[in-house]
Parts: sequence; structure tokens; C-alpha cells
Amino acid sequence: MEEVLELASFERDKDGKLYIDDVYGDVVGSVRGDVGGKVEGSVWGSVGHVYGDVLGDVDGDVLGDVLGDVDGKVCGKILNK
Repeated sequence: MEEVLELASFERDKDGKLYIDDVYGDVVGSVRGDVGGKVEGSVWGSVGHVYGDVLGDVDGDVLGDVLGDVDGKVCGKILNK
């Protein structure tokens, strides 16, 4: 249990439900919930929705809409203009 407490900090919401406030290491598996803050590293898998900025490259496909600007190159096809 002590090792877990070194990797994450926990808080409780107004209803007393426990949630993870910060993670201080890598997540090698899945996150089956929302991330309400920043990811200061890479994501090596799929992301459901991004409700903020992508500050780096996307080395895969975007299968949904982009509702903002693209300030860089698109090196593939834009299929639905």
C-alpha cells in the first residue's frame, strides 16, 4: 500500500467519494474514466475525446471532427471537408 501512496495522491469530492488527484508515474494500462487535468507525456493508445489543446503531434488518425484550428501540417487526406 505504501508504494501506491508514492505513485498517486487522493482526494474526496463533496459527497465523500474518493478520487485520484494526481499520478506521479507512468500508467502502463488503461484509464477507464476521465482525465480532468493535463497529460504531461505521451499517450500510446486511443483517446476518446480531447476537450482542450493538443500541444504535440498526432501520429495517427483523427476519426472525429476538429472544432479548432490546425497550426501545422496535415500529411494525410482530409476526407470530409
